[in-house]
Amino acid sequence: MMNFFHIFSFVFISSILGCAAISSETKVLSSTESLSLSPNRNIVSHGAVFELGLFKPDHSSLERWYLGIWFKTEKTYIVWVANRDKPLSKPNGTLQIKNGNILLLDQTTLVWSTNVTTTEKKSDERSPLVAELHADGNFVLRRHSSNSNDHHHDPDSTFLWQSFDFPTNLLLPYTKLGWTRRSGRSSVLRSWKNDHNDPSSGEFSFGFDSASQFRAIPAIFTWKGTSPINRFSPWLGAFTYGIPRESPSRYLTFTLTATKEEVTFFFSWADKTSKSVLKLNATGVIQLLVLNAKNRRWDTLWTSTTDRCEDYSLCGPDSYCDKEVCNCMSGFEPKNPHAWTSGNRRDGCVRKRPLSCNNGDKFIPLSNVKYPDTSNASMHWGIEKLNECEKLCLSNCSCTAFAIVAKQVGNGLSGCVHWTGELLDVRRYVINVNQILYVRSHG
Repeated sequence: MMNFFHIFSFVFISSILGCAAISSETKVLSSTESLSLSPNRNIVSHGAVFELGLFKPDHSSLERWYLGIWFKTEKTYIVWVANRDKPLSKPNGTLQIKNGNILLLDQTTLVWSTNVTTTEKKSDERSPLVAELHADGNFVLRRHSSNSNDHHHDPDSTFLWQSFDFPTNLLLPYTKLGWTRRSGRSSVLRSWKNDHNDPSSGEFSFGFDSASQFRAIPAIFTWKGTSPINRFSPWLGAFTYGIPRESPSRYLTFTLTATKEEVTFFFSWADKTSKSVLKLNATGVIQLLVLNAKNRRWDTLWTSTTDRCEDYSLCGPDSYCDKEVCNCMSGFEPKNPHAWTSGNRRDGCVRKRPLSCNNGDKFIPLSNVKYPDTSNASMHWGIEKLNECEKLCLSNCSCTAFAIVAKQVGNGLSGCVHWTGELLDVRRYVINVNQILYVRSHG
């Protein structure tokens, strides 16, 4: 893969002494220092894993310069961009800490800021701010502690701001995406406008919906604008729930945590010696990219869209997609028969007979499926037996389907899931995923 950008970086200059930098690699920026542009100097993380500096997309004819982070030894992917929608017009600028924020300046014009608002304690005034790039690719603003040379082991060190809370189009392993009570915000990936030459905000985004912290079972979506085009999950715990692949699912793990403190997602790759990223590309596709150590190329080992069944609610309500063919669920028929036979099946299906709302109703199993959209689902903790879950659903006239979710790895949940109303975005898999949906039908 070609190198997609020119690399320019920063030189360390003491604003107090006014002398030239004493090192070609800066690791920590303090509130008494600034970083000015130089082609030969940069900010390097602990362990020399990542670099931070200015870059210009290689295929761009425009003079647009961005503050970004990349792998030090592999400069083919930018993993984070600060000023993606407000580039510099020339390869020069200044990075400094002022008024409790990291600032990027074009001479005296503010281009980008961390925009932190905090209430400082008097005891903090003696503890200056520092900015540094971590070995995991996280650029952070924190209070300096003299008790430890390594902030990772300093219990008193807290981040006032971190780039992991503001991702662009890439996730690094173990980087959490979603809502946390600590940050008070929900992070999403936003695609580049063009993967080769324009890192400005594109039309696709990836993350939890805005109400995920209130859902019984959160779900992750890809959107085009405000319209969902793909749904991942529901996920519970740490496993490839909702997106199975014969390979590399044995090595790729997705982990969801849903608590009162956070609703987050991250990915991990089994081979920790390989560099890997999860990317939302400019066409709205999620890709797992892993660096091939032999040829130094980034291989695409997994993508989010393998067939049309991955399109959100392709077949409409109360239907399911199987091998790219739409089918009504048992007990249902096409809502618009003419459109259905003509190939337009977005209207979905309707019941042949209304539910009796008594013990006369029955449940038809649909195996090896991606469970329906959980926006209208509820979780009943501790109910793990099939007959108990069924009985509870029958007692509610609005309950249209249920499933038993078995215990999973890590933070996995366990219990009985109920759906009310229409069942959306269901697909069937060829391989066995051990997920059975029980759809309510007239007896």
